[in-house]
Amino acid sequence: EAGRQRTVELKRALAEVADPVSFTKLPSGTGYIRLAEFNSISATKVREAIVKLEGEGAFRYIIDLRGNGGGAFQTALSIAGVFMDEKTVVVEVVDAAGDRSKLTTLGTPLTRTAPLIIWTDRGSASASEVLTGGLHDNCRALVVGDRTFGKGLIQGVFGLTDGSGVALTVAKYVTPLGTDINKSGVTPDVKEDVGVVFKLNGQSFGVQDMTETEWGMASDRASSKSPTCMP
Repeated sequence: EAGRQRTVELKRALAEVADPVSFTKLPSGTGYIRLAEFNSISATKVREAIVKLEGEGAFRYIIDLRGNGGGAFQTALSIAGVFMDEKTVVVEVVDAAGDRSKLTTLGTPLTRTAPLIIWTDRGSASASEVLTGGLHDNCRALVVGDRTFGKGLIQGVFGLTDGSGVALTVAKYVTPLGTDINKSGVTPDVKEDVGVVFKLNGQSFGVQDMTETEWGMASDRASSKSPTCMP
């Protein structure tokens, strides 16, 4: 009835992409992995993709993060752990007082030396930027595409006496080499057109290989020959 007060119980549900990872092996031996979001199964799915692609003969990898707005932060650390040594610094958290906390890879590495390219665009945000910055600054990956979104703030929700709450920024993320993600995002090593030409996993993205010049740059980074690597 109109004007009558009712009490309704709402159950919170997790809205996750059922299968956040799609992959294929390109004719050149490149393993292409499209990551749609960072959720509770993303890291496991990336590991499974690497194993299957390697079994099919892939020896280098593209991680496509275009349009990936983020998700579970811990998942970014776990996926970084697929490609880098244990306890490698992925990102630093800087609080309001300027104190820093280093967050490192989670899990056991699966492929530490295979050439790796991360594909980004202006829709790559949050956890995508944490993963991209960590792999890039540790000289593990070449970044190709467009500058990322620039979402690097951590907010806390504080309850008020009337039952409402207020969200306040309490810290920010910076990459291992000190890039303030929130101010500038992650700038690619190679700026490339990120045109939409192919449909995969319900979204349209260009599935294509990189040039041999770009793969040469990625190989240099994987072997720490690049001048812009962590010491």
